[in-house]
Amino acid sequence: YTPVVQSNATFRDGDWKLVRPGIRESLAVAEADGKVDRALKYEPDTVPDITREAEPAREIPEPPPAQLYNIASDPLEQADLADAEPQRAARMLTELETWFEDVEGDRLSIADEW
Repeated sequence: YTPVVQSNATFRDGDWKLVRPGIRESLAVAEADGKVDRALKYEPDTVPDITREAEPAREIPEPPPAQLYNIASDPLEQADLADAEPQRAARMLTELETWFEDVEGDRLSIADEW
């Protein structure tokens, strides 16, 4: 399905790591698509065609706040520093969103040949 920048994304800048936690609704997959995905991984010869119906509508709630970690001093990501480093967190979030927009633009420019 179409990726969502507010969910399940990370961005590194040196020792700093920004995390957008996963949102369950953005990661949900229709049962039929899940079956095809599993078959493609474990029994690819059984899948003659990966064409499927249109992407289902998803209602994605407001994302939780981004988390910020200094992985040099906190490699297990135990201390969220987003509140202590709001400017760094905001800058990194903007950079993540800009990168995502660029990649999404490239993805949409590719003709779907399936």
